[in-house]
Amino acid sequence: MSELTFGIQGEFTVSVIGPDGQVKESSTTKNLILDNLLEAIRAKSDASSIYYSTQTFRVGTGTTPPAASDLTLQSTLASRAVSSTPTQMAITSDGTTWRTESTTQTDFSVGAVVGNITELGWFVAGMKPNTLTNEVYSRTLIKDSQGNPTTLTVTSTDVLRVSYKLVMTGPDADVTGTLTLAGNSYNYTIRRPTPSVVAVWAFLDGSSASGNAAYVGGTFGAAGQNPSGGTQLTATVLFEQGASAGERRFTITVPTNVNGSAGISMILLGNYMKIQFSPAVPKTTDDALKLLVNYTIART
Repeated sequence: MSELTFGIQGEFTVSVIGPDGQVKESSTTKNLILDNLLEAIRAKSDASSIYYSTQTFRVGTGTTPPAASDLTLQSTLASRAVSSTPTQMAITSDGTTWRTESTTQTDFSVGAVVGNITELGWFVAGMKPNTLTNEVYSRTLIKDSQGNPTTLTVTSTDVLRVSYKLVMTGPDADVTGTLTLAGNSYNYTIRRPTPSVVAVWAFLDGSSASGNAAYVGGTFGAAGQNPSGGTQLTATVLFEQGASAGERRFTITVPTNVNGSAGISMILLGNYMKIQFSPAVPKTTDDALKLLVNYTIART
C-alpha cells in the first residue's frame, strides 16, 4: 500500500538559574535530528520504545556545527540522566497536518556544570536492538535570538535546566491509492481515527498496536473519529524492521478463521490509522487477508 511519511523535529531550551531562583540566561534552539535516531527507528524491536528508554542530556563546549552523521558531542562537559516520564501534549490539527509534542526536562544540580557551554545533545539508550549504551539522537549549538551560536555561562552557584521538545507531525488529509488483490483492484483511503497521544509516540518507533479490528459494513467517519456500526472482525498488526533509515513497516492480518465474505469495508489499527476499501474486499474462512504498509519518519 501507499507509503506514508511522518515528520519529526526537536527543540532544546536551556536556562541558567541563579541562587535566587531567577533565570539569568536562556536559549531556545531547534536541533538537528541525527542519522542515529532514524536508523534506530528502522532497526528497533517491538520490545523497546523511545517513550520508555533511558534518556540523557549532555552539555559541552564544542563549536562545530551539527552534522547528521554526528556520533557524540564535540566536547562533553557534563551529563545528566532523565528519570521523569515525558510530558505529552494532545494532538492538534489545522485540517491538513496533525501535530503532537513530547517534552522532557531535567536540572543539573548546583555545581554539576561550571563554565561556558556551547552545545547540547539528547542521548537515548536501549531503543535499538542489542544496544544498551547511550546513542546521540539530536545535537545543537546554543544560539542567541538571532540564530547565531553563543555561549551560556554557568557558575558554581547556578542550576542548569535543560528541556527537550520532540515534535511529530502527520497527514490529516486523506491518503488515497489503489491496490490489487487476486487480480482485482480496490481503492483505499487512509485517515486518522480517534487520537491517542501515547499511540502516536508508539507509532513513531513501531511498538505493537492494540484495539485492531476489521469491519463488514459500518461508517468510516471523519478524521479524528473511529469507524462505527457494522460487524467487527478480528485483525492483528505486526510491526517489522524497515529497509532504510527512518522506515518502518507493518503487516495487517485478518486470519483464515474469520469470515468476511460480505466484504471487508474497513480496518482500524488501534489509534494509529483507519483504512477504507471501495469496493469492499471479500474474504472467506479459506483464506487470510494480509496487507503490508510502509511508513517513513523524516526530518522536518
